[in-house]
Amino acid sequence: MHPRAANTSPLLNAAASEDVHLFRRLLNDAGYTHEGIGKVLGTIEGPTRRARNLPRLLQSTSHGTQLETLIRLFLFGVPVDVEAARKALHPVPPETLQQMGLLEIGGGVARAPAVLLPYGNLIVACDHLEKAVAGAPVDLVMGITASTAHVIRCGVRRHSRNTLDFGTGNGVQALLAANHSDRVYAVDFSPRALNFARFNAVLNNVSNIEFREGDGFEPVRGMRFDLILANLPFAITPQLRYLYRDSGLPLDAFAERVVRQAPQFLEECGFCQLMCDWVQPAGQSWEDHLRAWFADSGCDVWVMRQNTQQPAVYAELWIRDTEQDDPEIFARLYSEWMAYYEREKVESICTGLIMMRRTSGRANWLRIDDAPDDITEAYGDIVLRGFDLRDFLESASGDEALLNTKLVTSTDVRLMQQSEWTPEGWRVVGGQLVHVKGLRYTGNVDPRVAGLMSRCDGTHTLLELLLPLAEGLKVDVERVIAASLPLIRQLIERGFLLPVSLKQD
Repeated sequence: MHPRAANTSPLLNAAASEDVHLFRRLLNDAGYTHEGIGKVLGTIEGPTRRARNLPRLLQSTSHGTQLETLIRLFLFGVPVDVEAARKALHPVPPETLQQMGLLEIGGGVARAPAVLLPYGNLIVACDHLEKAVAGAPVDLVMGITASTAHVIRCGVRRHSRNTLDFGTGNGVQALLAANHSDRVYAVDFSPRALNFARFNAVLNNVSNIEFREGDGFEPVRGMRFDLILANLPFAITPQLRYLYRDSGLPLDAFAERVVRQAPQFLEECGFCQLMCDWVQPAGQSWEDHLRAWFADSGCDVWVMRQNTQQPAVYAELWIRDTEQDDPEIFARLYSEWMAYYEREKVESICTGLIMMRRTSGRANWLRIDDAPDDITEAYGDIVLRGFDLRDFLESASGDEALLNTKLVTSTDVRLMQQSEWTPEGWRVVGGQLVHVKGLRYTGNVDPRVAGLMSRCDGTHTLLELLLPLAEGLKVDVERVIAASLPLIRQLIERGFLLPVSLKQD
């Protein structure tokens, strides 16, 4: 499917693992961490896109401290006097890092050809983002992109016997999964990406990862996993330009292929979580386009759309990300991409997460909704709860079952009330529910629903709570039930209300 990746430099060498571990301890002791670098720079935001703000960054690291020299070398990639580098790297000689592929030495200066990017407790080697310009190698190894972070945040972090990192890239997903997995299998088509990922495993002293080269699921044919994580080469592009970004297949065919094949590699109750783009064909909704992917999958599926863009905006953003310094190439590629979308009748392009749980022995469900804004923290536990809540709603599909359920209001919910002034004082006229943890859903509620939720303490059935509400409104209880149950189901699905059997500890 892909052309063979070019053998570009640098290739990293972790054969002398003791030297690698000594270097890692040096970085830790020097404060080369997310927090330590943030104190020097004021922020660690976008450090590898250094061309935009290099003068300010160099000014921030102009005092010659050990940490500042390390930042210049391994975060900015600027040349440093070799003796200054030797002093900052002591007791690891620069020549040792040269053998690892982390330094190039010549003309009295040392330069790091790869970035060492702190992420949580990890340090991840990757390419400088400046390499992603016209003429860059096809096998560029990216750092922590926005899509990488999305997969990390949604990842289900329960114990996993076998975990698959599909398209491992720099290996960060595998490194994080190693903390809760007996064994992680990291696969990639790019030999160079696997080289970086193997080095990163040694650099972070992680030993329970097995790296395999190959196309798609072929390297793990016949195996099954409790968890599959995938940050796919998902961009909707007319040709293969970068392995990290482009699949080489038409439109979203690669993402569809992964979705259709993944279930056969999942253990019962195993999860597949992936980030991808998909098209909305002209004359069809994007929801209907996706539904066909999951037919007869044997999986319950939760799709969270994050955004939808018009082809013109989508093309401009992706192309500018890599060709910003070459207007001529930008113009040519933009024309090619737009012609491609017009030819393929693409109306818009969506980005989102697809989460699948293999569940046999019954009809499977499909949940499609929009992700809430402001997702900045891990929410794998909330993903698990979301699947449990949808299971409950499927089992309580009849009104009688739901009415006989005892509910509690989540402790992670806040009510923001709106009031209007009257001669008698402030009168509550509305409110907004806000989920303050993980998936920060919001929802408007009127005072009556807010009052109902305040009485959801797990001691009364829903019917017992609706009866006095009907009496207060002086309407038939059946009318209240018919009006309330659709909203109650929504509140349960989004975790505002919880069945007693699933309440928080």
